[in-house]
Amino acid sequence: MSEYKKMSNVNDWAFARQMESFKLKILDPQTKKVNEAQAIMDNRQYPWAGKEQYEAAEAKLKNYKKWLAFNLELYKNAMILINQHENLVNNLSGWYDCWYDNISNDGKQETELMSSQADMLGEIFLAIYQELKPLNLNIKPPKM
Repeated sequence: MSEYKKMSNVNDWAFARQMESFKLKILDPQTKKVNEAQAIMDNRQYPWAGKEQYEAAEAKLKNYKKWLAFNLELYKNAMILINQHENLVNNLSGWYDCWYDNISNDGKQETELMSSQADMLGEIFLAIYQELKPLNLNIKPPKM
């Protein structure tokens, strides 16, 4: 657990790299295997040894398809999560840059703000609120 405390809460891209590896090593070969098996099942000229062999192959293909569908759904949802996380990182860095460049005094927050700086802070907090709103948290919107 201690190695996680040293990590940034933002991103180190390990999950995205792992999902690309998952696609190349698991999904692509599984998809190819299912497609090849489906082509055999669709081939009316395939020399089946009998009805039992055909039914066993059909059951095996059905299981392959279920496993592939599970992995595809996992991959799809993982990629959505990665995309959301990347967007959050982009938003955080943009908000921080806006504060540092336009509101702070070389990184130090002064106690008094010009109205334009206060408006920028309000916009930052409104953007944060809008990102959090779909989560239905018990938070109140900023007053502008």
